[in-house]
Amino acid sequence: DFSGTESVQALNKNVYVFSGKAVYRHVFGRGTDVSAGLDFSDSHNEQNQTLDGDFRCFKYYDRQIHGYLQFSRVWSQSFSSEIGLRLENTHTYGHQIVEDLKNRQDYTDLFPSVNLSWNLHGFVKSISLSYTRGIIRPAMYALDPYKIWTSDNSYSQGNPDLKPSYSDRVSLYSMLLQGLIFNASYTYNYRLMVPFTMNTTEGYSLTSVTNSGRSHFVNMNLTYNKGLFPWWRTSAFASARYRNFK
Repeated sequence: DFSGTESVQALNKNVYVFSGKAVYRHVFGRGTDVSAGLDFSDSHNEQNQTLDGDFRCFKYYDRQIHGYLQFSRVWSQSFSSEIGLRLENTHTYGHQIVEDLKNRQDYTDLFPSVNLSWNLHGFVKSISLSYTRGIIRPAMYALDPYKIWTSDNSYSQGNPDLKPSYSDRVSLYSMLLQGLIFNASYTYNYRLMVPFTMNTTEGYSLTSVTNSGRSHFVNMNLTYNKGLFPWWRTSAFASARYRNFK
């Protein structure tokens, strides 16, 4: 409480979640496997809060429907693959009761995934290469447009137009001789949710969140793990990381 007096707060939350899932799988001959599925979640959230006599109520509805298809096959003793595609639809509705602010979002996205594996001979025993696309949806509190005053001339406020963030990730996993394991990954995150501060036309300082960030992340690990005797095991670990955020 910026006025220096003790803050009096009352908080009440109501959450209802309904979900379901259906999966079908069929195994063909010669190491071929196909699976398909459909799942959904339907959540209703209501948050009532009274802070120093100031009442706020935010109702939030979130419905997600996901459908996927996955194909895997062992092509030979040295090569296998797994390919998947996921379709997601998200519908959200937020209503700030006190100020009667409403927001709806409806978006559909595709999320492919690929994994290729080779069994080799020589110094390199096996290699796996994979790609996945991911999503991070904004939390309910980040979408709430209610003003929360932190001082006489500054406040924070959620962004009801906030969109989800996405990532593309490529990974390499290799098992070597002499107990060595090497893995590396590169992840590109875009439309990241980043906090910012700006001055309003009324002369106040506003803190909120926007989709203005992106990052590159590289991670490499080398692990050594070998049992020399039944009573003796040697292990070592080395890693290197690089991150660039804008």
